[in-house]
Amino acid sequence: MTKWSAILFDAYGTLFDVHSVVRACEAAFPGRGIEFSNVWRTKQLEVSWLRGLARQYVSFWEITGDTFDFAAAKLGLEVAPKVRRDVLAAYFTLSPFPEVLDVLDQLAAKKIALGTLSNGSPEMLEAVLSASGVGAR
Repeated sequence: MTKWSAILFDAYGTLFDVHSVVRACEAAFPGRGIEFSNVWRTKQLEVSWLRGLARQYVSFWEITGDTFDFAAAKLGLEVAPKVRRDVLAAYFTLSPFPEVLDVLDQLAAKKIALGTLSNGSPEMLEAVLSASGVGAR
């Protein structure tokens, strides 16, 4: 049997449910939160991949803001600056998937070193890891 000494996890979409922003999207855009989240996340991934391939790096936080603006424009939504700030802030408090904390605790109990890999900006990652309790694992 293989003995693992370390496991690295992708943050967004593996540890954290990026669509947990739906609550904030729904509060900002009643009846359109899921639609907004889907358009936003799809464009966020596309832009991230294209910028990586083109070697035109900008922080994931900048991509997150730019793609928020894209989603709002695509859906024809007027967004006040405070609403934009509030919805973007949801990325700092994404929910971990339900099984994540238990699985991380089980792995840590086996003395397996755990880490996170991500294209997220350091500020985004530090905030979400702290707010969720995942960073304490």
